[in-house]
Amino acid sequence: MSKLITAGCSFTQYCWPTWADYMGMHYAEHVQRGLCGIDCASISRLVLSTDISSDDHVVIAWTGFDRHSLYSENEWQDIGSIVSNKDYFINHYHSYERFYTMLDYMKLVDLDSKYRGYKLWNFSAYPWLLGETEKDPFSKSITKAKNLDIKNLFMDFDLESFRNKSGTIITQHKYNDSDNHPTPECHWNWLAEFIAEKCNLELNLDIAERVSYDQRRVLNGDVD
Repeated sequence: MSKLITAGCSFTQYCWPTWADYMGMHYAEHVQRGLCGIDCASISRLVLSTDISSDDHVVIAWTGFDRHSLYSENEWQDIGSIVSNKDYFINHYHSYERFYTMLDYMKLVDLDSKYRGYKLWNFSAYPWLLGETEKDPFSKSITKAKNLDIKNLFMDFDLESFRNKSGTIITQHKYNDSDNHPTPECHWNWLAEFIAEKCNLELNLDIAERVSYDQRRVLNGDVD
């Protein structure tokens, strides 16, 4: 039986359930490879290093290309948006380099899916794979992305835009006094209105009761 592998940043794995967790409830086994603050390079490394069979399903919500990771103390350190490292941002960061490198990571995973035979769907956490530093897509990036020979690449219905359209909810909890991450209901609705259709997944609507419970818990600041 197929197992589900999901990967992405905090829009995929967070201190409350996300679209990935709700999607995983429809599978006998769910492997969550999402990590907060992760960049696209680390996303690809995690997927490539996962034990995936030919009948498995992999769903990725790629993060912004302004994310970066550094190798330090014998492991990869995900530092989130590169704007947090002023020296690197000023001296080494370039939009085109980051964007095209990100596309290379996406192509690596796509090639791996063809080699190992698993089904792969690619979504975007941010509009046009931008992020916290990069806000406006440049024309060459859109053209390049649209011409990528990658199956199941959907970038026109990102989670951040969906959250903004449906109404951003600011929450307070023990980790953050002003958290604008998508809440459980937003994640569920994104899954129901977009991902499920693209992945040919028939949702179990009974899970909606669990979503309502999770939403109330998050709004009350009760998070793990």
